[in-house]
Amino acid sequence: MRRPPRRPPAPRRIAAPARKGPAMRALLIYCHPSPESFNHAIAETVTDRLRRGGAEVRVLDLYAEDFDPVMTRPRWEGYDRGSPDHVALAAHVEALRWADTLVFVYPTWWYGPPAMLKGWLDRAMLPSVAFNLPETGPITPALTHIRRLAVFTTCGASRWLT
Repeated sequence: MRRPPRRPPAPRRIAAPARKGPAMRALLIYCHPSPESFNHAIAETVTDRLRRGGAEVRVLDLYAEDFDPVMTRPRWEGYDRGSPDHVALAAHVEALRWADTLVFVYPTWWYGPPAMLKGWLDRAMLPSVAFNLPETGPITPALTHIRRLAVFTTCGASRWLT
């Protein structure tokens, strides 16, 4: 009588190593006008999962805080002179400096991010915050403490196409 083939042993589960050092510090930048949107559900899910994983999470909801994305002439001139609008963006600058992880959640509209998010990038990614502009020599990065970047974006087709 022939014996049935032997089954390979079941794989042993190996516990993940304990995390060493401080918890992840994630800054989630959310940009959608509707709190009933799919993007909002994504932002809430990501925030919840990060927190359950032990991360510290801060959320910048650009529409909820009525962020002003406009690079006005005085703002641009200050930026150009090397004295950008740090005061108006103090909480955002502090959050960027605090985070080691950036998470963006936004829809793709007309093949790009919403104007609100583009304006935030223009205004918040300041000299001495996102990069350094020395008197001489090359531009150097200033967000070198950022270790992880995630982007969750959605897009749809025209109603005429679907």
